[in-house]
Amino acid sequence: MASRPVHEDDSEWVQVLAAWRAVTPQLYRLAAAIKRYEGWKPGSRSWRNRNPGNLRSSPYEVMKVDGFSSFSSDHQGMVALMWDLYAKCNGRTSTRLGPKSTLEDLFAIYAPSGDDNNPDEYAEAVAGELGISVLTKLEKFLEVV
Repeated sequence: MASRPVHEDDSEWVQVLAAWRAVTPQLYRLAAAIKRYEGWKPGSRSWRNRNPGNLRSSPYEVMKVDGFSSFSSDHQGMVALMWDLYAKCNGRTSTRLGPKSTLEDLFAIYAPSGDDNNPDEYAEAVAGELGISVLTKLEKFLEVV
């Protein structure tokens, strides 16, 4: 099994992630589905970098490894993914995505074909796991409980 460096105490990140999960459970489910699609398992790039979404850039990253963000803990990486998705769903990025964009639109930006991805397959897989359509509006993931 691949090893990862020991990281700092991440109790603060655990609390932040718990709050996100409690307030926006649909967004957390989306992030968890992305984590699984990205192949999170011991030894994978996403696991080694503590980057469940294989983000290329994040304000939370501690460094870059082969062009991907790397985080100090698994929880910090998940918070970074949630923040990235939240910003995209809210229209607070330069991607032109917003609440009325669809899951299909999200993956055209999140995993573009020009980066050796298949965004349609990605959207179908995530939508299938969540039991929704690829045409589901991103505003669904912003619902607060």
